[in-house]
Amino acid sequence: MRTRAISEISTPVSNFIRVNIKSVWQLELLLYLRAANCALTPTQIADALYMSPEAMAGGLIHFQSRGLVQPSNTLLGAYKYEPVQREIEAIVEQTAQTYANKRVAIVNLIFSRNAGSMNSSD
Repeated sequence: MRTRAISEISTPVSNFIRVNIKSVWQLELLLYLRAANCALTPTQIADALYMSPEAMAGGLIHFQSRGLVQPSNTLLGAYKYEPVQREIEAIVEQTAQTYANKRVAIVNLIFSRNAGSMNSSD
């Protein structure tokens, strides 16, 4: 059943998640910042997502290294969703739509990725 749900996810979305997303909260962070359409600090994001500011700061640094978010030029310590490559926006849009419509499949994909990485370290 889990494999069938994961197979419902398009290849571009699946590849994007496998390469860029390590946990569900990271996906929530990215999609929240994208929807906000403005620069936010880790504390602002943490308050909205009920997470720690430290976790959000780490997630933002991770996404900056992936070219998905950029530091704000106007608000110190804040980040904005701004992919360095235009093509990435289309994939993130597909990811957001898939997450909205097939949340369980996306969560299963993220967890299976994590389970696979744990099994390969044995």
